[in-house]
Amino acid sequence: MIIEEKEYQKLLKSKKDYKRILLNALEAFLFGGLICLLGQFILYILAKFIDDNTLKTSIMVIIIISFSGILTALGLYDKIGQMAKAGSILPISGFENSLCSAAMEFKSEGFLLGLGANILKLAGSVLVFGIISGYMVGLIKYLVSLWS
Repeated sequence: MIIEEKEYQKLLKSKKDYKRILLNALEAFLFGGLICLLGQFILYILAKFIDDNTLKTSIMVIIIISFSGILTALGLYDKIGQMAKAGSILPISGFENSLCSAAMEFKSEGFLLGLGANILKLAGSVLVFGIISGYMVGLIKYLVSLWS
């Protein structure tokens, strides 16, 4: 069987892309885990000073405001996202990055029309599908509980 040069290059490229996909997945897993590990570390430190009722809210606010918001405003979160791939968008910090970047992009159009109307442009679909999937899971759980 004789393979022409173009077919060989196409086959070679497809094999290289496969390895890159696995490497991207591993990088995303590691960086997403590191972001969650950072949150867990902060959680353990705050647990010594804050009661359990406010602890979970406090850690989310700290990660959202200090980690995502400030890094996005400084332009560093995009650089982290290039290294971390999908690992930087999966935790809650990625959601704040999408909100903060949209707010920064549309701030020149004014507070009401720019910021207010466009801040959820990127994150709106996440909210819609999150709410719909939450209702679906709740409905399925309710129907299963009726059945059993």
